[in-house]
Amino acid sequence: MMRWLALLLFALLSGCASDQPTRTAMLDRGFGGTGLTVCGPGAHAGGDSGFGGTGHSAECGMGGTGVIGTITDFGSIWVNGLEIELKPGLRVDTNLGGQVKLGIGHQVITTARPDAQGRPATDRVRVFYAVAGQVSARNGDSLTIAGQHITLDGETRGLRDVRQGDWVAVSALPQGESRWLATRIDPNPNRVSRIARPQLDSLDTSRALLQGTVMHRDGHPVLAPYDLPLNNLDLHDGTLAVVAAQREARHWQVEQIETLRHWRVDWQQMRSQMQEVRALHHQMRESREMREHGEDLREMREQSEDLHEAREQQEHLREQQENLRESRELYEQQEELREERETWRMDRDQD
Repeated sequence: MMRWLALLLFALLSGCASDQPTRTAMLDRGFGGTGLTVCGPGAHAGGDSGFGGTGHSAECGMGGTGVIGTITDFGSIWVNGLEIELKPGLRVDTNLGGQVKLGIGHQVITTARPDAQGRPATDRVRVFYAVAGQVSARNGDSLTIAGQHITLDGETRGLRDVRQGDWVAVSALPQGESRWLATRIDPNPNRVSRIARPQLDSLDTSRALLQGTVMHRDGHPVLAPYDLPLNNLDLHDGTLAVVAAQREARHWQVEQIETLRHWRVDWQQMRSQMQEVRALHHQMRESREMREHGEDLREMREQSEDLHEAREQQEHLREQQENLRESRELYEQQEELREERETWRMDRDQD
């Protein structure tokens, strides 16, 4: 997957990105974790900003970029390919009430705004549990909670030795009606029972990076759990995706979408690969420029040689012309001598 994304990035760097909302990689600036410009005080216009490397700037409005997705790594937090700095005094809460320590696999909602260095940063993160309640059944890697079927896989974090009767809170991505893929399972000491989905209306931003799953409603694809229309793109049910969206009036419109094989994307590795691709692209451009410069020098040298040869030919012609002039003068002198001799002979004969 990483090789495919790197190749796709190379195509974007080579000028193959489209201006229309398409199913295309959003790696260069936002989704590659290389510095998506977010809105707020100190935001920069132009430069290395925009979604998907298309040059479409993150226009400032309503105070930042809303982010809903899965924490995939730390050193700050990485969510949807965006590295978000955690400010001092960070507040972390949950939709179930109470506090929790952030962990990989948590589904989170936050707003990223640029800090003094222009890096996306936040001072508040909400952990969002899609399903919470008592485990009514466990069958292998499948749990049943409040009528919802939860699947665990090799990347599911947190509690794994969950038994029937345990109370748990699950960060999860939808896989279909009443079916979820657990990204993290936490204890649920307050024994809260709830099935919920994040609401886009709760975001106080005009732009957002959203993680979800492709589902079809009435024959049309949407991004679940938000029911966000995907412009009739040819995507299969169950496809995991990250979307860049913009609020227009009271509705959200999808700008671009990147499909993923799994939620546990190593965005840092992808950033490193993109940097390598950029370096390779830069080397190729320099090599092409050097080759073109060499060809220019070769042409100049050939032109110089042609000019030198032309000058030699011109000098030879000048010498020939000079010889011809001298020959003509000699011929004229000979003619004058001949006429004088003839005149002398005639005068002698008369005497």
